[in-house]
Amino acid sequence: MRSLEKRLKRLENATGIDRSGRAPHSPEWLAFWKSEYQRYLAGEHGVLLTIEGVRAAMQDIDDDAE
Repeated sequence: MRSLEKRLKRLENATGIDRSGRAPHSPEWLAFWKSEYQRYLAGEHGVLLTIEGVRAAMQDIDDDAE
């Protein structure tokens, strides 16, 4: 499973910019992925997530809760 995760991450980072169209790990990028993650949790269909985006959103949400 770890090797699959590494391959997916490599593919996502190949272009330097993911489908958000924002610079990775910028405040705008994080806001975009937090929004997408919340849409996913709300049960919206067709939400496409990236591993890195979800990790950052989850970490930020955890940090906000503390």
